[in-house]
Amino acid sequence: VNYTFVAPTWTTTTPNNDRVADFSAILNNYAIAGRVVTSTGQGLSGATVTLSGSQAAAVTTDQSGNYGFTVPAEGNYTVTVAKVHYTFAPPSASFNDLSGTQTVNFTGTLNQHLIAGQIIADNGNALAGATVSLSGSQSLMVTTASDGVFSVTVPAGGTYTIVPSKANYLFSPPSITFTDLNGSQVADYDATLIRTVE
Repeated sequence: VNYTFVAPTWTTTTPNNDRVADFSAILNNYAIAGRVVTSTGQGLSGATVTLSGSQAAAVTTDQSGNYGFTVPAEGNYTVTVAKVHYTFAPPSASFNDLSGTQTVNFTGTLNQHLIAGQIIADNGNALAGATVSLSGSQSLMVTTASDGVFSVTVPAGGTYTIVPSKANYLFSPPSITFTDLNGSQVADYDATLIRTVE
């Protein structure tokens, strides 16, 4: 098992004395390969697939999400995958005493992060009913609740600009931008009522 012999047989005919039969054995190599896809089944390129254990290596998935390693039989190997902003299932796969070609596929889900904040008016009270616009990698609008709080959940890795607005109010800062979003963020604002002098 797990070996290939250079000359698998040796033949002799009725020997009248001792004979020596030597064989050369080569340990087989097997492939550990597979595909990394998104949650929608599309190939995920640029993911780093790492091999550890009896042999160490790392490769990057191609445009179709494919990867592969060729390793000696009988080793113990663990394959893991990683890419910024993604969570993978399964997180890793292990093969002990490898005795054949193995296929392991991974599914990567783009992380989602919360952007939340509160708008406080210059009188110290929460500002309800303000419109908060999100633009950039994704566009949407939300309205602050009675406590002046708003929140949106957006995909990781995007660039987002948050702009509050309400009639007769100025806001500080006027906008907040998050680039390459990699975690939950807070976007708080102060609102000043515009007063006119008659």
